[in-house]
Amino acid sequence: MILALSRNLVPADHSMKEGRWDRKLYRGHELSEKILGIIGFGRIGQEVAHRMRAFDMSIIAFDPLLTVEKAASFGASKVSLADIWKLSDYITVHVPLLPQTKSE
Repeated sequence: MILALSRNLVPADHSMKEGRWDRKLYRGHELSEKILGIIGFGRIGQEVAHRMRAFDMSIIAFDPLLTVEKAASFGASKVSLADIWKLSDYITVHVPLLPQTKSE
């Protein structure tokens, strides 16, 4: 989904299906040097971090059980939840829907 968002794939697909090709509108953005915020740094969050490092993204993560050392072992920085919202270019969420993880 991050790749589709960065390259504007859905609007480009719609344009093609309508018989248009507005190439300049769908140039997209490089992921390199962008910041990915990961909320929930369990098994899936760690896999996402590993894959997105291949695109040279900086990784920041929030998880109440995450240690600074564990984050660093994946090339990520542990930050607060508030910092995820402020600093991230892209955000991905990997937490179960529980009463403790719901916000109102």
